[in-house]
Amino acid sequence: MVKLDLHGITHDKIHDTVEDFILCHDPPLEIITGNSSKMRQLVIEKLSEYDFQYRYKNWMNLGSLIIYETYG
Repeated sequence: MVKLDLHGITHDKIHDTVEDFILCHDPPLEIITGNSSKMRQLVIEKLSEYDFQYRYKNWMNLGSLIIYETYG
């Protein structure tokens, strides 16, 4: 599974970074957001824009999202 670690990426770069990642790789993918709720929100906004489904890697660690397929 291809991973994108967003640690060290500023909030203003998230949309472009996530967009490039999800459009250049096939699911399943992992995006590591860390514990920032703002970072997680920005990633989810971009995933929703492209109708990607996601889930948390596990409920003990909400800092990682698994993108596993698109709706359409």
